Amino acid sequence: MSGIAVRSDHLGPTRWSSLICLFLLSFAVVPLAGCPKDPYAAGTWIDDLDDPSKAERAVTELQRLKDPAAIGPLSTLWRKRSKSQRVLRVIIEIAGAPASGEGCTKDKESGKSVCQPQWAKAMPVLFEAIDEFDESDDRSVDNAVTAADALGKAGDPSAVEALIKVVNKNMVGLSKGQRVRLAAIKALGNLGTDSRAVDTLIKVLDEGEILQGKMAAAKGQKKELAALQREFGGKLPIFGATINALAESRNAKALPALLSALYTLSPAYQQVRRALVSVGQPAVPELIKIIRGEQPEMKALAKKYKFNIDCGPDNMGPDSTCQAPSNLEFKAASILGDLYAREASKDLADGLKKPPVPAFFDGDVPGPSQHTAFIDALKKIGDPGTAAAMAEYWQNDKVDPFTYPRPMAVDAYSFLTRDTGGLPAMAKVFSTDGQDDQLRLATALAYGRLVRDGKDLDPLSAMVKRYKEAADKQDEKAKPAKVKLDEAKKILDAAKKSVSAAGGKSA
Repeated sequence: MSGIAVRSDHLGPTRWSSLICLFLLSFAVVPLAGCPKDPYAAGTWIDDLDDPSKAERAVTELQRLKDPAAIGPLSTLWRKRSKSQRVLRVIIEIAGAPASGEGCTKDKESGKSVCQPQWAKAMPVLFEAIDEFDESDDRSVDNAVTAADALGKAGDPSAVEALIKVVNKNMVGLSKGQRVRLAAIKALGNLGTDSRAVDTLIKVLDEGEILQGKMAAAKGQKKELAALQREFGGKLPIFGATINALAESRNAKALPALLSALYTLSPAYQQVRRALVSVGQPAVPELIKIIRGEQPEMKALAKKYKFNIDCGPDNMGPDSTCQAPSNLEFKAASILGDLYAREASKDLADGLKKPPVPAFFDGDVPGPSQHTAFIDALKKIGDPGTAAAMAEYWQNDKVDPFTYPRPMAVDAYSFLTRDTGGLPAMAKVFSTDGQDDQLRLATALAYGRLVRDGKDLDPLSAMVKRYKEAADKQDEKAKPAKVKLDEAKKILDAAKKSVSAAGGKSA
């Protein structure tokens, strides 16, 4: 053995016994039965699965080795052991891990071995778990949820039909089986390149619109309406999961259904918003059509649900047919902003020329107008070409300050341009007493962002001085003035930093 160097500190007792056994076998001095099996070979532990006293240890060792050859024998054990969830999870863990040996191929360019998960071997047991689950059996439901999640991760198109079957299964109310349905819906989202998956999800979403229609028709019939509302509330998690799945699919085929849900499934508005952003560019032309009032399906929807019909000063509010006068435009503009859709800039800017009306009513209280969504979207998009329209909007002092969000507009203006030509107009606003406080503060902040030269800091310095004088006169009564003083000082300090960064001279 002079030609073999072995470090004893790297070998445990089991490895030493294997090496000794192999050495002796080479001289045929011990019988074969006397050598222990290799603990690093899956076959060693697969053989122990049939022995109740050794099976638990064998499952643990096979989980560690992650050899796909163990999936079949473990599946047999799963069935024998009343479909143990632990065994199912080990099967899934092995199937999802990069395989060795037969699961690997050589990359032609690099020559390196590329190993893929071996989901195909686990498919029979996963299908069995979701096909035969019992809604009244907790273990069966848990297995089906685990299997559905795994099928989604596997991304195998062969799973689509099995998952669709679960989604379409008639389940009792809010039974435990709905957990399996939720998991299957999520899995279909991961398989969203398959049109069958998207069609099924759209069908589920249609259930929400149908229920909304029934609730609208039952208005005034308290008992029937209450029952429908309970049903809708119970199914809301299903609708939410479906919207999330369509977002995950990123399939443009879902666009019409998502646009409809944007207006008919208000409780899930933020989820639908995210889903439309996930669909991306294909949504932009349709959203622009909504802004223009040229999207026929959405106009028909507004008419069907009576939330935007014959709007006018005398027909607007919760008890009218114009319950959400600018809801169509408001939501469409918000999502165009999320998508940073510069091609929508002109339509959004033009929308600011139309009279503002509430997007919705909270009881008798009107919500924000469509102008707030237009301004916010234009700020996100950041098109300098819309700065002039924004300047015109915020400088219009002939409008109702409660309806026209001028503070939002001047804030957005300071992000859309680097031009300092508007500084005198801003200084006039925040230097003049009697102006709306929100507008004064927003204008001063915008001024601080745009100022580039020390000489232009004088109006801000004068504002600080004026607030300081007011604060010094009376302590208790001047608390509001002290707050304004602190705000003014912060704005001035920020403006000085802006001047310094721009290379200008500080005053």
